[in-house]
Amino acid sequence: MAKIKKPAPKIHNKGSAQETLEVAVKINADSLMNTPEYYVNHIEVAYSAFDFTLIAAKATAMLSTEQTEQAVKTGKLLLEPSVQIILPVNVMPGLIKALQTQMDKYEENYTKISSLQ
Repeated sequence: MAKIKKPAPKIHNKGSAQETLEVAVKINADSLMNTPEYYVNHIEVAYSAFDFTLIAAKATAMLSTEQTEQAVKTGKLLLEPSVQIILPVNVMPGLIKALQTQMDKYEENYTKISSLQ
C-alpha cells in the first residue's frame, strides 16, 4: 500500500500552514502488449547498502565458438545480461512473499518445483 500526500483544500486564513491529507492507494501494474518481455534462465543477485540488483541472462544450448573456447579454458560461461533490475531495499520483503505465494500456487496446480531439479 502506498501513501500519496495530496494537498487538502486551502485554508484562507493568513499565516496558517497548508494541511496535507494522506490517502492510501493500492498500486497495480497494467500489463500492456508493448511492455518488453525477457526470457531468462539465469539470475544473479547482488546488493549494496541501498538496493538489490537482479542480473538476468539467457543461457542457450548453442554456444558460439568463442563461448565454447572460453568455457573449456576457464570452466566459466560468460553471458551478456539481458536486463538488470535494481530494487530498493524496502520492496524486498514484499517481493519475496509474492514469489513464495506464486510458487506455492504453482505447486498446488502442477508439481513440486523441487522435483523439477
